[in-house]
Amino acid sequence: MALGGTSYAAIKLPRNSVSSVQVKDRSLLKKDFKTGQLPAGKKGAAGAPGPAGPAGPPGAGAGVPAVVSRAEGVDALVPGTGDQTIQSMNLSAGSWIVTAKFVAENGGPVGFLSCRLTIGGVPVDTLGPGNGVDFDQGAAMNTLTGGGTVAGGGPAAVVCNTNNTVTAGSYRARSMTAIKAASVDAG
Repeated sequence: MALGGTSYAAIKLPRNSVSSVQVKDRSLLKKDFKTGQLPAGKKGAAGAPGPAGPAGPPGAGAGVPAVVSRAEGVDALVPGTGDQTIQSMNLSAGSWIVTAKFVAENGGPVGFLSCRLTIGGVPVDTLGPGNGVDFDQGAAMNTLTGGGTVAGGGPAAVVCNTNNTVTAGSYRARSMTAIKAASVDAG
């Protein structure tokens, strides 16, 4: 059919009859393809970072240790003065498992040296006459461990004393570690 010098082909192409030979380069658009039909292109440069998100809820604190740094100096336990705190740390409210390591020595053959670990002022472990073990004259590494609850926050401390009014004991505080726990069984 011819209309004033212009021709028009009124034919319908059969399915899958057009090949890449008949398609002009760069003439097809994304909309001409089904989803997933085209492979992904090269990854572009990273965009600017977005704003920081809101802070998350506070954790229970379990498993996050608080540690007092080591002190290597030798300190004297003054004879006959009663309780002397050799190392301590402040704890927030909650249940705690505390381990204290220190070197302690009974300074002479007469008298005794005893030490105890307290959490919130409550004794949780003892070395010395309170449990039938006295420190010898030789210095040795000692460990006190226990668990307790501090209602409104408070100290964990290693408290030592000697009944000897003549010969003092000595200690070297090594470390004190506290780990917050979900609860502590006092039994």
